[in-house]
Amino acid sequence: MKKRILASLLALSLLLGLAACGKGGDEEDRPNAEPLNTVETEEGYIPTRIAFPAWLRSINGWNTEGDSIWMSGFTPEGGIVIAAYDTLNDEWQRVDFTTADAWQPEMYGVSPAGHSIWALLKESNRYEDYQKGTGRNEDELGYYVLHIDRDSGESTAVRIPFEGEGSTEGSGLFFSGLLALDDERALLGAMDRVYLIDAEVNVLSEPEFPSGGNFYGFRVNGTRYLWTQDGFAPFDPATISLGAPISVGEGINMLDSNNGRFLRSAGQELLVCNTENGTGEKLFNWLNVALSLSEKGGYEGFENSLGDFYYPGGDPIYGTRLIRVTRGQVPVRQPLYLAGISEEYYALNSSLTDAVIRFNNTDPEYKIEVVPIIYHGEQERDRMLIELATRSDLDLLDTSFLPDNALDSGLLSDMLPMIDADDSISREDFIEPLLALMTQNGGLYEYTERFTLLTMTTHAESCSPGGKTGR
Repeated sequence: MKKRILASLLALSLLLGLAACGKGGDEEDRPNAEPLNTVETEEGYIPTRIAFPAWLRSINGWNTEGDSIWMSGFTPEGGIVIAAYDTLNDEWQRVDFTTADAWQPEMYGVSPAGHSIWALLKESNRYEDYQKGTGRNEDELGYYVLHIDRDSGESTAVRIPFEGEGSTEGSGLFFSGLLALDDERALLGAMDRVYLIDAEVNVLSEPEFPSGGNFYGFRVNGTRYLWTQDGFAPFDPATISLGAPISVGEGINMLDSNNGRFLRSAGQELLVCNTENGTGEKLFNWLNVALSLSEKGGYEGFENSLGDFYYPGGDPIYGTRLIRVTRGQVPVRQPLYLAGISEEYYALNSSLTDAVIRFNNTDPEYKIEVVPIIYHGEQERDRMLIELATRSDLDLLDTSFLPDNALDSGLLSDMLPMIDADDSISREDFIEPLLALMTQNGGLYEYTERFTLLTMTTHAESCSPGGKTGR
């Protein structure tokens, strides 16, 4: 057991470095799909990476229709593309289109309706344009409405011929969103003004719309709900009207569901909302279904009709893969309680969080749970050190927030003799991963003089026969 615990701790501290040298993220990965080294299982949630197709580099827009996810994104060559993913059949679809004479357009969302796909394009200057002086003046940049016929594949991109609301930065026109109604009509938002347009961007009317022009909302089965000052209200595209607002509790971070549920992401949790009183029942913690810190959900997501969850993962701004979360049997693992500053601290900004997530998704016997240790000022920290030294319910300690005199206090123990005495672990296990992190394309072109080594410690009895972690 001594070797097992020590190996687990070292694996946790080295996971970030080893991950850079291991298998790439383009392959589908189900780390907990099969129980490992144990026959005891329990019901839980299993995350899976779904790699993008070769023609899709990243995404920056997200919408759903039925059991399909519609995304606006970029090709490896830097072009813009529309991608659809059928969650029931595990199939990708690429949709190409014309951008007419639009100058370096960016896509703002995809809105499918009927047999059509609509989107808003915005002209932009790139960084190299500013460097070379080849860009266009800001007042020359405009917006285009993209319309695609799904049956024929024919597409049009028409420049918006009228002015919307001026932006606060004074950069000219500012249109805030596009919401498709059917094959012939769409709503075009300009801050607090809304236009009803056709595919040729002719203005049919300017309806009064209490939600403003951003069309922020979510979908439950076939009904879309849009945000208003009074809450989310059901939207009727036929009459372009909103019903009575519903109660979903605090916050506006709602997810689409094709399974009839009102899903709200609150903090680190995904909740099922009771629309009568706004209360929420926890489904899972986002950190527990993440494959890495950068693949933690909570901002955009979708539940299909089978009850599987999907959200973008990878880059925090531009998604580079899909994460699927399914319900199934997972190994029952012993908890290792980690004393840290707070759960929120680890959830938001700690590289330790990433190591904990990766550890929890790979270790077959143990799972780390964060026990928040909160203090304010030096006096409270001194009491905290006494508490840490006397508590028996903690297995691991994040040493990054300890004072400089923690070593002299006897709170910590030197692990090097333990490493030297273990045939399966050596000091070189630290050196190779660090060098690998500095190696690029098979060569060592620079040497990092300073780096942070992620370390933790545990009670001495945990590494001795009969210790508490031997339970």
